[in-house]
Amino acid sequence: MLDWSRNPLVAAYFAVTGSPKPLAGLVQQFPKALATPERNAVDAQVIATLVAPGNVLDQGVGLAMPKTFRDAFDDLTGRGVSFLMPRSISPRIVAQGGLFSVHEDPLTPWERPTRNPGHSFVIPARARSYFESRLYSLGVEPQYLMSGLDGLCARLKWQIERRVGLGAIG
Repeated sequence: MLDWSRNPLVAAYFAVTGSPKPLAGLVQQFPKALATPERNAVDAQVIATLVAPGNVLDQGVGLAMPKTFRDAFDDLTGRGVSFLMPRSISPRIVAQGGLFSVHEDPLTPWERPTRNPGHSFVIPARARSYFESRLYSLGVEPQYLMSGLDGLCARLKWQIERRVGLGAIG
């Protein structure tokens, strides 16, 4: 299962704020040379893909008896790649435009979204902080996206580290 967003600004936020993962396998062979890179040393990428309406199970509409997440997941398995739009059970799912892909074979890479270069947007490593600041000015920031105390604390930490929006108003 992969976590997606229906909102490209939310996708951009998670792309620029996400931490790079270690290079599996190579880290064990060359631990000092290939440690996890710094966040601002790696380009970020936002990928868009077309989701066919027939491939989406929307748990938020209709008058039928609500299904459990597990039942919905079971309905989607065996169909290649399908999507689950969960009920609005938490403010995070609503704010993030949550959508989850369910893959028939999780060990096979899903390459369709990356085939068309016009469907992706690369944010150069040197521009990640700039994009994060612009997204903050548009209201796409941790307090909105995570909606809880952890989101508030992440926002305040970011503001203090960058000295943004602090001080008296008026």
